[in-house]
Amino acid sequence: MKTLHEDLGSELTKRVIAAAIAVHREFGPGMDEADYERALHLELAAMGIEHECQVPLPLIDKGTKLDCGYRMDLVVAGWLLLELKAVEKLHPLHEAQLITYLRLARLKLGLLMNFGSLVLRDGIVRRANSSARESKLYAPGAEFQSMDELSREVMDAAFEVQHVLGTGLLRSAYEATVIQTLAV
Repeated sequence: MKTLHEDLGSELTKRVIAAAIAVHREFGPGMDEADYERALHLELAAMGIEHECQVPLPLIDKGTKLDCGYRMDLVVAGWLLLELKAVEKLHPLHEAQLITYLRLARLKLGLLMNFGSLVLRDGIVRRANSSARESKLYAPGAEFQSMDELSREVMDAAFEVQHVLGTGLLRSAYEATVIQTLAV
């Protein structure tokens, strides 16, 4: 029987989720995100699961590395991203951030885990990095025809940057990238 998608580590993700649930059962909701990260790091280490914490995520635009200071919470086995939150409710921007980080880091799979949930299982979102994802490209419409040339150039640069970087990053990252794009 032919499968539509490659196996994206269901055994590893089960073990990682079990570790996260153990941490959540021990501490419950209400702590800071950094505390859950440290506890999960210890739990994963005790289980012998290879991982790194606070992995730098450089932004590279047209061959230039932008110093934006992004860090991924945990990367497991070199391909599974864990993005941790400790909020009352996940916001769509949190999921967008996960997808953007996956794409920029070229990682296969990500788990968004909200330790602020009463039941952790209800606060887990699993997303795969789909390189086949279609993105809508910017095409100047009639509403942009009345703009002067500089304004159109800035709009083109802003839409190109948003297309390349996706959503979910800090405003400063988009600003630095637009400035870099306009300087080229």
